[in-house]
Amino acid sequence: MTYAGTVAGLFHTRCAQRVADMKADSNIQARIDELGVKANEGTLTSEEQEEYFAVIDALDLISIVQAKARAALKRNGTSN
Repeated sequence: MTYAGTVAGLFHTRCAQRVADMKADSNIQARIDELGVKANEGTLTSEEQEEYFAVIDALDLISIVQAKARAALKRNGTSN
């Protein structure tokens, strides 16, 4: 079983809903947007590129966990 699969089995309804509803705060979202624009323009410094790749990896993981939380809510009949 994968890590994400194991995590999905641990969700209680309230926890799953909170995870499913998570959003980046405005400061973090602004930084993500800034890095994305610079990446598209090809103007990231090496430090920014490292940060951007780390953000992408983190967002991938968060997206997987959120999808598992939404699936758990749907299975339990408690999805929004």
